[in-house]
Amino acid sequence: MSAFKNISIKTKILLLMILCVVSILLISTYFTQKMIEKDAEANLQKDAFNIVREIDSAMTTDQALTTLDVIDEDLLDMMAIRTNIERIDLLLFSPTGELLLFTSKMTVSHSPFVLSLEDVERVKKGQFLSKAERIGNVNYVNVIAPVHLHDKVFGLIEMKMSRKEFDRLHAKEKNQAFIITLLSVLLISGLFAVSMNRMIHRPIENLLRAMSKVKEGDLSVSIVPAAPDELGRLTESFNSMIQTIKQTAEANQALMDRIHTFNEELQNKIDAATEELQKRNDELTRANRSIYQMQKQLVHSNELAAIGQLAATVAHELGTPLHSVFGHLQLLLDEGGLADDARRRLSIMRSQVERLINSIQQLLNTTRFPETDFDWIELNVVLEDLCVLFSPETMAKRIAVIKEFDPNLPKLLASHSQMQGVFLNLIDNAIDELSNGGTLVIRTKRIGPPLDSSGRSVEEALDADWVEVTVQDNGRGIPPDQLQKIFEPFYTSKDPGQGTGLGLSICRDMVQRHGGMITVESRLDEGSRFIVRLPVRKRG
Repeated sequence: MSAFKNISIKTKILLLMILCVVSILLISTYFTQKMIEKDAEANLQKDAFNIVREIDSAMTTDQALTTLDVIDEDLLDMMAIRTNIERIDLLLFSPTGELLLFTSKMTVSHSPFVLSLEDVERVKKGQFLSKAERIGNVNYVNVIAPVHLHDKVFGLIEMKMSRKEFDRLHAKEKNQAFIITLLSVLLISGLFAVSMNRMIHRPIENLLRAMSKVKEGDLSVSIVPAAPDELGRLTESFNSMIQTIKQTAEANQALMDRIHTFNEELQNKIDAATEELQKRNDELTRANRSIYQMQKQLVHSNELAAIGQLAATVAHELGTPLHSVFGHLQLLLDEGGLADDARRRLSIMRSQVERLINSIQQLLNTTRFPETDFDWIELNVVLEDLCVLFSPETMAKRIAVIKEFDPNLPKLLASHSQMQGVFLNLIDNAIDELSNGGTLVIRTKRIGPPLDSSGRSVEEALDADWVEVTVQDNGRGIPPDQLQKIFEPFYTSKDPGQGTGLGLSICRDMVQRHGGMITVESRLDEGSRFIVRLPVRKRG
């Protein structure tokens, strides 16, 4: 089947036409031969019946039956004329109804006929019987007919006729029919092959060669139609299609050239814009880092301010006794009766104490906190700015920042710089805990007033609404024994040189200065959560 698929369409059509012609000729020859054979057999039987009738008509008198020599001579003459008759038997019915052989003539030795009772009865009724028989390689026709005398059946004739000559002629006719069929097939096949080659194969080959050239990229091909038939119209359609493809290809090429030029221009513009954007991004990154460092320095300045505040407290504690000492020294100098040497020493002591008092006063003047500048601020905006500020560090450490900001958060009356310092410190500590990556969650929401240890609302004189800010990480966590110390000044769990221990202490002081509170919750290996709660004040 696959081999048939691979042959050309010309061969397929030729084979199909040959098959049709051969089938028609064979069927026609077969039925013709059958009809000839049937007619020949009918003629043979008719001839046999005529011969039997001649014999029957010759025996019309009682005298004919008594002259055996005459009958034998007639039968021999008949067999000499008709050489296909090889045996004739004449049988008569006895008074008891039995068949008795009257005479038998044969040119070839054959076995006697065997008749059935049914055959005998049918002959008695005047019917002619015909039976085919084959002996060796020869076909025979056996004819059985009644013999009449005075219109009565008194016997029957059995005749065996050979079909040898008939079969020879029939075989000769078959051979002739086969030769005629073969010659017809060859002639018709040749005519088909020539016609197909001229009308179908050659135009198709021209189309295939043209298609091969088109496949290779040659769109200048053109085919002259062979005839104004279907293949001619197909050729014209192919030429029109190639012309359309050629025009379309030229238009597409022009369009592709324009697109290529446009792409080059666009790529140049994109490269220039990307370079400019990269420069701006680098500048923005440097600015963010600079702001981040400045915020770090601000926190450090606040820590130094806390140190100064501590120093001022110490100076204040020392100033009171020094003033007392200075007063007593002055009283001693005002008293009389002192020796000059003692007075001189007391004077020196007073001057030194006075110098210390002046130095402490100068220290108090330089470390005094500036007045806090309160204003209405949006806490979500402050936290969003800090997230942008810390984005280079969070991206570098692969920290996922999750922001859950309440969009209806009210504005707070607070110091923008101090609030920024508080949450900068908390976010910076959380990032330090996530050195190997992790998650940082910053959440804001509106809450009711928190409760103190006795269960009463804190700051009952304020409005009922508060704001809660949560800074949570999933870092290492804080050990329970250190959890109560982290807000103490100068307490730190960081390595030496990594922190002063004043950051959380300053955050607590700033939050308390705004009337709020800061708490912490932590578990080892689960992380820490710092909670800042601030009151919402009504605008005056």
